[in-house]
Amino acid sequence: MNEIAVTEYVLPVERSGGVRLVPRPATADPVKLTPPKTGGTGAPTHAVVMAGGRGLRLHPHTLTSPKPLVTVDGKPIVEIILRQLRGFDITHVTLCVGYLASMIKDFLGEGRQLGLKLDYYVDQEPLGTAGPLAALPEWDEPVVVMNADVLTALNFGELYSTHQNRGAVLTVAAHVMEMPISQGLLAVSGSTVQGLWEKPRMELDVCAGVYVLSAEARAEIPADRRFDMTDLIQALLDQGRPVVAHRFTNAWHDMGTPEGLEQARRSFAEHRSDYLPRQSWTNGSLS
Repeated sequence: MNEIAVTEYVLPVERSGGVRLVPRPATADPVKLTPPKTGGTGAPTHAVVMAGGRGLRLHPHTLTSPKPLVTVDGKPIVEIILRQLRGFDITHVTLCVGYLASMIKDFLGEGRQLGLKLDYYVDQEPLGTAGPLAALPEWDEPVVVMNADVLTALNFGELYSTHQNRGAVLTVAAHVMEMPISQGLLAVSGSTVQGLWEKPRMELDVCAGVYVLSAEARAEIPADRRFDMTDLIQALLDQGRPVVAHRFTNAWHDMGTPEGLEQARRSFAEHRSDYLPRQSWTNGSLS
């Protein structure tokens, strides 16, 4: 991956965090962001997959099936996620399940065919995207946490290294989403033109639903009540705790809507090797 230097401009708006204007590259190739070259500090061994939602936005696909079992190229998305995690040497995965939990447990079992140790936490009441973590056994090493409706080619090893190297209590995978602007963009203050950028790209840092949590972050999650990951991030920021973004441009799709699901299916069919090595796709059949 070649590093491309880009000039960043501050938008003339009050809240400019997470939004950048950058010149369009000379070619149509997407900008690739290179993470800092730092020494590695180990690899993740444990991941938690949040798979308990009812998937209301994904009707009719989730009327009789839980969202994690919705298929991409013939295999449930949760199986693809587990194969990806195993490909980064993660050996223990906890699935937080709720809606139609028995169907997920019956399909995945103990995870032996995937080379994994699987265990389950069942939400009796919906506790949000972070709440179930408070009920899990405590952990010492940072844990990868992700939603079960995400298809991504994110490098989980690089995400984990960012967390370790930056001394974060929580690291957020931030997908860099590009929005081309087809006109020249003016920066105006009052009636004064302060800048002009000809057909720039707007870059947005989008929360990708993948995180790394240290034990200190987990300790801030209240027990037995709904608590979302956005609540946890805000609580840590209010305390001045180090929350870090890991920016990435690899493929990423939110499968929570029918439109997003179809986009994910097309992308996976065309670029399967970007998501899974060939041997990972065929080893240990579950179906």
